[in-house]
Amino acid sequence: MDFAGLLEKCYVILRMQGKEETQDLRATGIKQPPVPEQIKNKAAFEHLRNQFSVREVNSKLRSLQELVALYADTNTQVFVRAERDGTMEKLPQELKDATKVLCRMLALLGELQLTVRLPWGHTHTTFFASHYDPESASFQPEARIQVVDSPGNKALLDELEELVLEFRGIVTRANAPISCGCCRLNCCGFKSVNVFHSDDQLEQMLEKNFDGRRFTVKAQDGTGLDCMFFPFSEERVTTVAERKASKQGDVTDPEKMNNVER
Repeated sequence: MDFAGLLEKCYVILRMQGKEETQDLRATGIKQPPVPEQIKNKAAFEHLRNQFSVREVNSKLRSLQELVALYADTNTQVFVRAERDGTMEKLPQELKDATKVLCRMLALLGELQLTVRLPWGHTHTTFFASHYDPESASFQPEARIQVVDSPGNKALLDELEELVLEFRGIVTRANAPISCGCCRLNCCGFKSVNVFHSDDQLEQMLEKNFDGRRFTVKAQDGTGLDCMFFPFSEERVTTVAERKASKQGDVTDPEKMNNVER
C-alpha cells in the first residue's frame, strides 16, 4: 500500500478544490510540491484537474480520512500497550514519528471546512472529517466539494503540505534506512522498518473491527502460544474465569485474565 502516495494525491485534490487563485501550486509559494513533476504551470494543473471525476475525488478523500484515522488510532493503542508492558523503547522511531504526523493530520482534517453541493442542488458547509467519516450514512459519492476560501483553511492546507512531505520522508527512511550519502538502501529488504503491517498493528485492527481477543495459551510442554479468538455471535469472547466472576458479581480487568491454560 502506497500510503504516502495516497496522501500526496489527496493533497493535490484538496488544492484543486480551492478558489481559482489557489489552483496554481507554484503561485502559492510551495517550495517542494509532493506531486508529479508535470505540475509546473496552471495549464498542466488544469489538465490534471480534469482527470479526476467527482466520484474519484470523493473516493480518494474518504480513503484518506479512513486510513489516517485507522492508523492514528491503531498506533496510539500500540503505544499504550507498549507503555504498559515496558517495551516502548523497542518500537522503531519511524513508527513514532509517523504516528505523530498522522495524529496531527487527523486533527487538521477535523478543522478543514468544506462547502458541499449535493446532486439535487442543496449546498451546506461542513468539516472534512465529518463529511468523509466512513460511518456516515448521509455520504453522497456524487456530491461536489470545495475547500472554503478562508485564511484559516489556507493555513491548514499549508500545514498539510508540510505533514505530507514529512510523512514521505519518514516512509523513505523506513523503507531504505541505510544512507549512503547520495542514496538510501534497504539491504535487499532485510533492514527495512515495518511501519504499516506489524503484528501489533494487525492485532489492534482485529480487536477493533472483529472484537477479537488476544490470549497467551500454555501448551502441554509449557510453551506460550500467541492466539487470538473471535466471537461467532453478538457476544464477546470471554473466559471461564470471567464467566464465574460475572456470576459472583466480581468485576475483573479483562487484560489481567488473558493468560489461560489449555
